[in-house]
Amino acid sequence: MTSIRVPTHGTTRVENRIPSADANPYLVIASTLAAAIDGIETEIEPPAPVSGDPENASPRLPRTPHQALDALEADEALTGILGESLVSEYVRQKRQEIDAFYDVTTEWERRQYVEMF
Repeated sequence: MTSIRVPTHGTTRVENRIPSADANPYLVIASTLAAAIDGIETEIEPPAPVSGDPENASPRLPRTPHQALDALEADEALTGILGESLVSEYVRQKRQEIDAFYDVTTEWERRQYVEMF
């Protein structure tokens, strides 16, 4: 999966394919700009362009919501730019939301497991 892509040489746009459709667009833009600012300030060299299957070409993104929140909390650059209070409150609320979601028994689970017992 491509994460950041410049479609063709000479274009004036960059595609960020990391966020999902249900992400808060304001936080997506803010965190993308924060990452760009950090990269410029710390002079991070971008990786070489990848052609073909990028499956093993770059670091992996978190696989679960909890892993993503852990990564956000550990990211000093992003927390420094967005602000400690915003990041800590966002993480707190998202952990509550995730825990509430996992506490719900869905209709599919009821149908699936009632037949077993």
